[in-house]
Amino acid sequence: MTVEPTKPTDTPSPSQLLANNHEWATSITSNNPSFFRDLAANAQRPKYLWIGCSDSRASPELLTGLGLGDVFAQRNIANQVDNADPSVLGVIAFAVQALGVRHIIVCGHTHCGGAHASLPGKDGEMKTLATPWLRHSVGPWLHGLRDVYRLYEEELDEIVDEEKRRDRLAEVNVLEQCRNVERILRAHSDGENVTVHGWMFEMGSGMLVDVLGDAASKPGLPLPLPL
Repeated sequence: MTVEPTKPTDTPSPSQLLANNHEWATSITSNNPSFFRDLAANAQRPKYLWIGCSDSRASPELLTGLGLGDVFAQRNIANQVDNADPSVLGVIAFAVQALGVRHIIVCGHTHCGGAHASLPGKDGEMKTLATPWLRHSVGPWLHGLRDVYRLYEEELDEIVDEEKRRDRLAEVNVLEQCRNVERILRAHSDGENVTVHGWMFEMGSGMLVDVLGDAASKPGLPLPLPL
């Protein structure tokens, strides 16, 4: 099956989405009549927790070739893991303790709007969002990413090209969010059998890149900074 992004001129209507769903469900049951009955009858047993960005271009199942029931997911702007966010905490707890997930993937991506918004402008202030609603809702959410920027400020400020600086911020953000996942797991003594992975989706090539490499880490082990 070939998956391509829709163009602005051919965006389907909501009724077409429903028709697409009916066509999809029919094609599944024509090959496997019991597929959806089995899906409903059996409890979910995903092997992976995916903590990714809400960006519409970064769907975990499409990027990995997985299907229904394979991935438990938490998606938010700029793939943040904030230990004060009950949604993130609840998802990690449920994934590890109730579902038995043993692999947690934190996935960022290039061309990240959240990373771009967190870069400082010429006056040294962080870039502002366009409307009051965005500033009052998305702005506070990005405080963690702004903290990451300050943590790597010296390195990031040496990158002249703004797009490369944005993408590097998104990459080191993955590293720091992996560390946040580790802290949460350690705080609840649930990290012994859980491996944390840090990935980047290179949007220009379609490839997922393992930014931790062989050091996919269990809690307590140091995570290397990719150069």
